Amino acid sequence: MGNEKKLAIVRGITKYAAEAHRRSAAAYRRRNAEELREKARIRMALYRQRLKENDVDWEDRKERARISDTKYRKKHAHKIARKQRMRRRDAYIEKYGEEAYEERKTQKKIAREEKAAAIAQEMAEQQARDEAQAARRALLSEELDGIIMRKKQRLEEEAAHNHTLALEHML
Repeated sequence: MGNEKKLAIVRGITKYAAEAHRRSAAAYRRRNAEELREKARIRMALYRQRLKENDVDWEDRKERARISDTKYRKKHAHKIARKQRMRRRDAYIEKYGEEAYEERKTQKKIAREEKAAAIAQEMAEQQARDEAQAARRALLSEELDGIIMRKKQRLEEEAAHNHTLALEHML
């Protein structure tokens, strides 16, 4: 049951009268649209002012709006980014012209390629440094292993010598 029928039943009027009332209300809204919008703006401004005065509610509402906006942005990030790129592109073209936009686009492409080349070069240099460091570590490890082996051998020789001395002393 629609609102018109409910309204008609409550007021005790016919459905034709309710339909006429609905049409006249729509016509009134159409005729006085600007005035009604201004009243709504004022009403919303007062509502926002009351919310701001009550800091807890205002901060809570702002936080909820931010979260919901964040959720929306996460879900539709690619669409939002595309629209923003197109908006910026159109604004730049409108301000400077199509040729300037194409030139800027070319410059940005060159800059991106140069940056990618610089990053690739830096990564290659880093890899070379890492390999050199690994080689140095391997050499150090081999040297340490040699030192440790010589130390063990010397200790074993000392132990054998001490053992022979102890045996000679016992005889």
